[in-house]
Amino acid sequence: MIRIGKFILAVGLVAMLAACGGAAPTEVPPTATVAPTATVAPTVAPTVAPTVAPTVAPTVAPTVAPTVAPAVAPTVAPTVAPTATVAPTRAATTAAAPAGSVTDGSGKCRMTPAAVFKANSGSKDTYSTADNLAILTFAGTDTPGLNLDAATTAFIGGFQSVVTGYVETGRQASKDARGDIQIVTFDGAISGQQAKGVFYFVQSNSVLCSLVALAIPPGDTQYGDAAQQSAATLEVIKGGTSSSPAPIAATAAPTRAPVATVAPTRAASAAPVAGNIITDSSGKCQMALPTNFKAGSSADTYQTADNLAIATVGGADTGGLAFADAVNLYLDSFKSAIDGYVEVNRTPATVNGGQEDTINYTGTLVGQPVKGVLYFFQVGSTFCSLSGVTLSNGDTLYKADLQSMINTLEPVKR
Repeated sequence: MIRIGKFILAVGLVAMLAACGGAAPTEVPPTATVAPTATVAPTVAPTVAPTVAPTVAPTVAPTVAPTVAPAVAPTVAPTVAPTATVAPTRAATTAAAPAGSVTDGSGKCRMTPAAVFKANSGSKDTYSTADNLAILTFAGTDTPGLNLDAATTAFIGGFQSVVTGYVETGRQASKDARGDIQIVTFDGAISGQQAKGVFYFVQSNSVLCSLVALAIPPGDTQYGDAAQQSAATLEVIKGGTSSSPAPIAATAAPTRAPVATVAPTRAASAAPVAGNIITDSSGKCQMALPTNFKAGSSADTYQTADNLAIATVGGADTGGLAFADAVNLYLDSFKSAIDGYVEVNRTPATVNGGQEDTINYTGTLVGQPVKGVLYFFQVGSTFCSLSGVTLSNGDTLYKADLQSMINTLEPVKR
């Protein structure tokens, strides 16, 4: 099973906000935590009860008659004839798009957002409520050779890098006409804001559709039913784009000139900053930790004393997953938590007997402008990842340290 290295960023970000005078979140509302629902006829009771209680108790059922319980197991299909006495299976997905449905940027997945969720102009594939207490983000990703559990674990690893104190509160798997289904509920905090969330996954024909719902109380109770309603419509588009993205092109020279203030790529000839060798919690990857960075309260997370920079390292075995697919799977999850994510520079290369990809980006995390670098390095089936996020002028203050981490990140030698 693949477990893409997790990136737990936000421990340091709480202090970062204090140091930078950050205000309460205005741009990026975390999303509602709920287990998905299905639209059912008033006279039909679901035949399957969910094995995991949702983290929130929905109080509004926008599309369900008052006499019907809002929580419905994901294995119960929403299409039910009004006179039926038993819940039939969900009708097979067809190429025709339902009214009000939206397609994600990959062209692989679609859903029908509940009326309370409107498209977010700052981030594609993101929908939020008017009061910014709940947010939905969905995406489609190729997962060739990965079963559902391995694919979802890899996806979650990327999202964890922006959640402090991430705690999984439940995991439930099932199957219906859409494909294999998995629901994962969790608690945590983003920049000091307590949040509840749910990942809802549908996998069919090696395509993984994901919906991340995150909410800051009382958004979890206000919009729980609406988020469940939206999740129940998530599906793989039959006949849609399903091929893997083109492999990341390799380049001959591993050493590149910087194009952004955050260290952009691995430089084999650069001298590392003095520091101790640390190993990620998976035991697969290691790097030299610069003396300006100290261990944070979350595993694999390190931050500076002034809270202007935070780094997270991770490692995993990709099995049969291609390097490009592993990178994109991580990115789909990571971008769902960064509002206005803009890729500034991307530099793939073949270096030191492996493949690497370095991405510089800008965006906003809970109302705070951030600059960051994501670095991925794979040798064989060992996939190492590093995330560096900076606030204010941290990108220039700690540029050399971030470059050193990139230069020294590598699989643990056996």
